[in-house]
Amino acid sequence: MSKFHLRIFLVTFLLFPGVLLAEFMCSTTMTYKWKAKIKDSLEKEEHWTTLHVKGLTEEAAKQTLTNLITNNQREAVLSCKSAHEDLTGCMSQKYITLSPAYAKLGFAAKKNFDNAVKEDCEAQQGSCNGVTTSEVVCKVLEEPKIEDAAASDSKADPKKEKEKEKEGKKK
Repeated sequence: MSKFHLRIFLVTFLLFPGVLLAEFMCSTTMTYKWKAKIKDSLEKEEHWTTLHVKGLTEEAAKQTLTNLITNNQREAVLSCKSAHEDLTGCMSQKYITLSPAYAKLGFAAKKNFDNAVKEDCEAQQGSCNGVTTSEVVCKVLEEPKIEDAAASDSKADPKKEKEKEKEGKKK
């Protein structure tokens, strides 16, 4: 580091100490779009996840978030396809989830259950049309002041205050 950069660093730290010690959090929301097979149905947008990343600098947090977005986009596409383009997968997932209850049903109830599962999964079938990500938003996370934290600790623990009083009387 050159002397010039060192001076700028020191002046910045002395004038704005919180800027160098700040922590940034960046976040974004991911959704996927799909359209049902039913005629004249509108394209639907489903929330997939909200990603949050912390970093010492805004640039570092954004870069980490960008890498996470790439990985999560693949997962969102797979999730959309398994939910809306795989009829047998949808049905098998419902049977796996509800197998303990299904085993206890009688013949007529199982038949009704089978029909309901099939209708539900058929209604969710369609085609996936891509993943979208909202704009990345970053904000500075403020750290509590050291003096405030020490004051709140002494107020929160009356035993410490009594010990300090006893030590003062002994002297």
